[in-house]
Amino acid sequence: TVPATDGPGSQSWARAEKYWEDRHERKTKDAVKNKVEAVFWLAAAAFVLNSTDLFHVMYRDERVNRPVLNVGLIATTVLLVCVAYLIVRVGIIARVDWDKLYNARDASRASKDPYYRPVCNAIGVGASAFVTCVVSYPVALWPVWSWWTIPILFVLSMAMLMSMHFIPM
Repeated sequence: TVPATDGPGSQSWARAEKYWEDRHERKTKDAVKNKVEAVFWLAAAAFVLNSTDLFHVMYRDERVNRPVLNVGLIATTVLLVCVAYLIVRVGIIARVDWDKLYNARDASRASKDPYYRPVCNAIGVGASAFVTCVVSYPVALWPVWSWWTIPILFVLSMAMLMSMHFIPM
């Protein structure tokens, strides 16, 4: 049982309340900061897309390395399907916390979950598709923008990652 000196109104109780209030305040500030940063990256991506006319260049410019671009587009499709599966099918419909399932410390208990193998497979296939995208897009677009290709794709990649802040979970 709790000693009478550690109940409501004691110094240790006040310290604990202050700790949790400060923690809540920090988490709220971090959440707001993260949303503002995400909006910044999305605005930067909109500016980059507008100023480079990326989609027009990708589909119409003759300098683009077409076979490599097609590999990147296929890899992007695979990556989006894996992300949609993890977010919609596993996360929202089945209500499985796939992040905790994938990172579970107790592998014997996690492996008994019916979503364990599909989640591991989706993450592995998505990671392979991501690496393929990271290699293929710069190679395909390098003849158009040369060294500017890397910063352009970095801004677009960051915007894609930061857009996840706006997915309700």
